[in-house]
Amino acid sequence: MRRAFGEPQSDMTNSPEGDKNVRESGTQDIGYVPESDPPGPYYELFKDNRPGDALIHLKASGEEVGHGSLWIVEGDPNWGRNPLEEVAMSAWKDDPQQQKFVHKGVTPEYRQAWATDLILPPKYGMWIGIQQGSTFTRMAQVTADQVAAWAEDQENDPYCTPVLDLTCTKTQESKFYCTLLVWKGWHKISNTNIDSSWWDWWVTSDDIYFDDNTATFWSISQ
Repeated sequence: MRRAFGEPQSDMTNSPEGDKNVRESGTQDIGYVPESDPPGPYYELFKDNRPGDALIHLKASGEEVGHGSLWIVEGDPNWGRNPLEEVAMSAWKDDPQQQKFVHKGVTPEYRQAWATDLILPPKYGMWIGIQQGSTFTRMAQVTADQVAAWAEDQENDPYCTPVLDLTCTKTQESKFYCTLLVWKGWHKISNTNIDSSWWDWWVTSDDIYFDDNTATFWSISQ
């Protein structure tokens, strides 16, 4: 049985959809739009993002954990106008494709990382909250803001490689990989566990996606 830790009901807000099944029935999925179509609907999806929301790329063949980030701005006030604006926090082993939109370790991510195919679909915007029966209750803004602020405070912390580095576990907080940063932020600030494989040493993007304490509110398919 999955563990579900959370804050009191008074510190949460009900999602507009109200149902965890938003993943199946209420998610806005705009399909795949190539980078050659600026600004493209990728950007427009970000208008409902808020600090603390998780951005997830599901694990592909050959990947250890997939990819995950924490959004750090309210909505996307300048959507499409500046692809190099810092909008999320994550952790990278190196700069993918030499695009110079991140640096090694815990780093801000630029808008173009998620708004183009630098991070490939499928990818999802996810709320964090508590599943109670058929109702999914989104965490309060004050808590989400604290999670985002914590992630920003970890900037420049070193990267660690899951599975290969046996000290890179969920119990420590001196080094991170991408999805560990997302998990640790919510667990540390609000004691909310967003890892469906809670018994494992590692946390993957799939673990976050399938956890009862997350719900998808936008998606970009392959």
